[in-house]
Amino acid sequence: MATVTAAATTTPADAATATTQDPYTERRNVQKQKKIIEAEVSKLKKTDAQLQKDLTRLEAEVQAHRAAYDAASLAALNAKAAADLARGTEAQTTANYDRLKRTTKNLALDLYMNGFEEKQVPQLSAAQLAEAAAHGYLQVRALARGQDITARLGVLRDEMVRAREAAEAAERLAAEERAKQQSALGSLQSTRTKQQKTAAAVDAALERMLAEAAFLAQRDRTLSAEIARRAKGGGGGSGRLNTGNVDTVTVQGITVARSIGSKLDALLTKARRDGVPLSGWGYRSSDQQVELRKKHCGTSNYDIYEKPANQCHPPTARPGASMHERGLAIDFTYQGSIITSRSSAAFKWLSANAKNYGLYNLPSEPWHWSTNGN
Repeated sequence: MATVTAAATTTPADAATATTQDPYTERRNVQKQKKIIEAEVSKLKKTDAQLQKDLTRLEAEVQAHRAAYDAASLAALNAKAAADLARGTEAQTTANYDRLKRTTKNLALDLYMNGFEEKQVPQLSAAQLAEAAAHGYLQVRALARGQDITARLGVLRDEMVRAREAAEAAERLAAEERAKQQSALGSLQSTRTKQQKTAAAVDAALERMLAEAAFLAQRDRTLSAEIARRAKGGGGGSGRLNTGNVDTVTVQGITVARSIGSKLDALLTKARRDGVPLSGWGYRSSDQQVELRKKHCGTSNYDIYEKPANQCHPPTARPGASMHERGLAIDFTYQGSIITSRSSAAFKWLSANAKNYGLYNLPSEPWHWSTNGN
């Protein structure tokens, strides 16, 4: 069975590298990026569904082979016990045969030396003579009877040899079958482990894509509202916006609290000069935070206002608790995508420089940087 491998998802750098303050241009870029992400999400969902089917089938095969291996192991144990018994029986029969053969030889010598008297021969059965021979108590001079018993024991010994050989052959076959089943089970378990790792990678990629899609959708709504506001004569460009009690400013396309505007402007300028152009989203109204909670956490009052942030997917702060609502947090993007990897050039640059501008990372979210790390 072929192993499905998750391909790395990449997006064109020119899809949405918006650092412009023009909401019309930025919204077009965001919508273009949304289509790219939606296509990636669709592909990942199909891959994930196929992987889950493969894993279900593999699990059934593993269970079947484990049962076959257990049965083969039991058969091997029984075959070994039978072979051990056959070897023991053969050894005992051979020992009796050898003892009786020696006794018969001694009887023949005694007859030759001392003669034969019929009355000296007790009427013992073959079994009694064999028992007597086995214990060394045979004192009669019954050569003919001893030879007869020796012949019978010889036949029995030959039968025991054949029985032992058959038992050992069965033992070998059982051991081979157990080894075969063990190899098959090990191979299946290895394949299942690889598939599980692939499925986990696909799930992680899907979660990142869904998170990015959510951010893009939110940004699209924000830009749509800004375009509508401008259409009504609300003005544009950077400067003060009507954002409730938070005094905001837009710098290089990112709206934040005016108190951190100059530092953010310096950070973005420094990043661009260092070859790491950043963009992103900052201020978010309480109403927008509520909408995000509905999308990421659920629609009940508990989901929106009480559920712990880490139980949402992706984690989302409660309304009133988000640094975005205060304009003191930025979700950074790089080359048109949310920063989801700590190995990316953007995250490494921010890790080395953001603290110089008063911004700190929330460890659970590579893209999220705020004035207090929350």
